[in-house]
Amino acid sequence: MRLFFTAMLILVALTGMAANSNCVNPGDDDDDVSDDDTGDDDTVVDDDTVDDDTVDDDTGDDDTVGEDWPTCDDYADAITSGNVADSGLDEISGIAVSADNPGVLWMHNDSGDGPFIYALSTGGDLIGTVQLSGVSAVDWEDMAIGPCGDDHPDVECLYIADFGDNGASRTDVAIYRVPEPAVDPFTPFGTLAVSDFDKVPFAYPGGSHDAEALVVHPDGTVYVIDKDVAGIAGVYEFPEFEDGRFETLDYLGDLGDPEYIYATGADLHRNGDRLLVRTYTQAWEYRLPDGADFADVIDVTPSKVPRKLEAQSEAIAYDPATGGYFHVSEGTTPPIYFFGCLE
Repeated sequence: MRLFFTAMLILVALTGMAANSNCVNPGDDDDDVSDDDTGDDDTVVDDDTVDDDTVDDDTGDDDTVGEDWPTCDDYADAITSGNVADSGLDEISGIAVSADNPGVLWMHNDSGDGPFIYALSTGGDLIGTVQLSGVSAVDWEDMAIGPCGDDHPDVECLYIADFGDNGASRTDVAIYRVPEPAVDPFTPFGTLAVSDFDKVPFAYPGGSHDAEALVVHPDGTVYVIDKDVAGIAGVYEFPEFEDGRFETLDYLGDLGDPEYIYATGADLHRNGDRLLVRTYTQAWEYRLPDGADFADVIDVTPSKVPRKLEAQSEAIAYDPATGGYFHVSEGTTPPIYFFGCLE
């Protein structure tokens, strides 16, 4: 038995030495997308029973977030992973890439659809629909994935932003947070109605704004990036995020904009140090210096990253498994583009 366990330990150690030459993945002791402390089992949920990291970096109980999620030094040109097969998904305005359910993309339409979040395979096939019970979807414009908070510490949550406001006059904007259901990308599940979700209404300081970009930090802080008519992207922070509690956001400043930034979608890397911003014609990445707070993003000069020109570009998200990213457009059966690490 002692020889058996010794052999198993050696096998686990050797497996953990595997590396991806195309991506930077510091701190990984095995190749789990996130660690469950039981060896190399390719699971994607931090279900540690000892430490309480929001995202595990395999260093014990140090409360850090996401130090072992892969990143790319540079990005390759697009490949098409598939086309959105469901013709009802024709105004896609938000996308999020699951870590808990590998191979699953979450998407939603904007105004005109109901309170529906769609699970798709990376090839574009519809797996199923999640319906938020009792919710009116006025103008859903973006979504994100992030921590669920104390009520659901072992899973991630989907955040959906009902804050589209072309006339800058709404007083009913809100963010919804729902625990991500367990989904198999090869097993359709129809429609799943859920009532276990949070709703956090909010307002901007100084009056209403239009917005189409939502990001959630791995520490759980929620940020909104507005879509100003002058092409200036203001960044706002939720002081708290608690079900039913009305919040007035804190204004942090404007994103650096070498060109006009009409932010139509955004995503924050699970490491918390990279921000993707989609505009109608470009994709930008803001890389924070080591150790910087996310609020320092307003001082960062962004770089253009590869993108495909689309009919109406409104959705972009990092892939936690590879460090690359996806984007997708409005329109009938639009292509799903993936940008991996440049070799």
